[in-house]
Amino acid sequence: MKFASGASLVVSGVLNAVGTSSQPITFTSTGSTSPGSWGSIQLSGSGASNSTISYANILYGTDVEVLSANNVTIQHCNITNNSNNGIYVSSSSNFTAQYDTIKNTNAYHGIYLNGGSNNNCYWNVISKTDHSQNGAGILYAGSSGTVGMNDIDWYNWGIAAIWGASPIAKINPGPKNNRVTNCQFGLQIYYQSYCDFGDGDLNSIHGNNSYNAAVGYSYPSVASGLYAESNWWNNESKFYVSSACYGYFIYPLSSDPWYGYPTPSNKRTEDGVVVTPSIAENNNRSTPMGSIQNSVISPSTPTDSLLIGLGLREQNKFTEAKDFFMSYLNTHPDNQAAYVYLYSCADSGTAPAIIQYFNNLPKQADNSHKLLLANLYLMQGDVKSAKQVNNTIIAANPNTPLAVRAKLNNLSIALDFEHDASSASAILTQIENQASLSTPMELLTAEAALKYYVDPKTGQMPNISTGQNSSSTDTVQAVNDASLQNYPNPFNPTTSIVYRITQPGKVSLKVYDVLGREVAVLVNGEQGSGTYTQRFDASHLSSGIYFYRLIAPGVNQTRKMLVAK
Repeated sequence: MKFASGASLVVSGVLNAVGTSSQPITFTSTGSTSPGSWGSIQLSGSGASNSTISYANILYGTDVEVLSANNVTIQHCNITNNSNNGIYVSSSSNFTAQYDTIKNTNAYHGIYLNGGSNNNCYWNVISKTDHSQNGAGILYAGSSGTVGMNDIDWYNWGIAAIWGASPIAKINPGPKNNRVTNCQFGLQIYYQSYCDFGDGDLNSIHGNNSYNAAVGYSYPSVASGLYAESNWWNNESKFYVSSACYGYFIYPLSSDPWYGYPTPSNKRTEDGVVVTPSIAENNNRSTPMGSIQNSVISPSTPTDSLLIGLGLREQNKFTEAKDFFMSYLNTHPDNQAAYVYLYSCADSGTAPAIIQYFNNLPKQADNSHKLLLANLYLMQGDVKSAKQVNNTIIAANPNTPLAVRAKLNNLSIALDFEHDASSASAILTQIENQASLSTPMELLTAEAALKYYVDPKTGQMPNISTGQNSSSTDTVQAVNDASLQNYPNPFNPTTSIVYRITQPGKVSLKVYDVLGREVAVLVNGEQGSGTYTQRFDASHLSSGIYFYRLIAPGVNQTRKMLVAK
């Protein structure tokens, strides 16, 4: 199937696009071989539940989207040279991506799971082709499920869990699990998210630039947790855990279970060929001298008894798991992880009782858990109630990251459920007016959602400007200066500087040391209005504080960053 520029395939019924390894189905453009030459494959609404895309090449488009459709499987697919996320899943449950190869050049994510429960990713090969390291390989945002045997490199975040997410790295008996390398952050966990990478899980997480695992690096005052047992870190004690979070890095492996396997960026992917990960085993493993010591970074302590409920969830015994966590919270209402785990037990049978519980949370519950209530309503298709929850959060927590996240949720609702790009554009402008309350990754993701929006009525991608240039409403004032941030910060040795220009003209972006000496010129020329990302490599510089300065029409801003080697 070949698509003209801007055209998409929008399916509101069941799609069975099933090829074979020798005769894959190909979705591509009518002629151009540049990313984003056509639109998306969009599975939209409950009617699209139980769809399958198998043995397909999806080339030069935007992405594959699953919007409020359950039990969807995308497997043995080659998703390459697309311009947005590889796969985007919103408010859907029981989704499975397995044996897929995702290799794109963009600033966004490999697999992005936004809300929903029991969303699983197995044996996927996910890599960037431009090595810009933006985006996440697999991103769970307020979602849960199992993430196993994936091979990820060259993203900013390898595997991430944010805003009430609880993925579990679980495998059947076997010699290896996930591998994450050449990223800025191997594992990134923040804002009431709790991950289990333990119990002999055999993940290989090493060679990542800033940290192999970071818990609470963003929003460090909000609790999150990581349990990581029996993983390979290559003797690199590159862990970050904020004072409000816990991190268990215990019983590290003495050899790499992935030794001898080429990394994703070294694997060959060609048009018309479906590339899937090999499950052949390799017994030639390295055994280094010594290993890192057990490391427990834990101002707060995870509760072993919670593993009982997680075990029930892993067996898809959602009713039993729900009952367990509700009973546990009756006596432990201050354990924030238990609320997130209870939320993750939602399916068609348990969701009503969990919604009722989250409508009457104990006073000890963190106020951010109300975001999960909005997600629960969306999983039930109740958009009105979800927006009411988000708007209540915004009103009760003005000028906070929590309120901005509720606005981001409303932006997704406007696009994914209401198909109202004008309202989404106005919301994005509000969010960008408070850019310091979001991470650059969140801003980039929101802008991409609007930029690549597909109208399900027409199957077209309308030419709608992003929030900073939006004229969709008179009640939102245009931004008069440029947002300017870098991420990560501190960093070693690279960081991404994100800036926004509201007026076209001459733009200068330079880096200086503490004595005011120019050490790098990143931009010096004409640019149009929009949001840009420049990667800065400080490998030739010593540790310390540096400044980057943006000069553009109506803009003269300076920010501080720290090189930490």
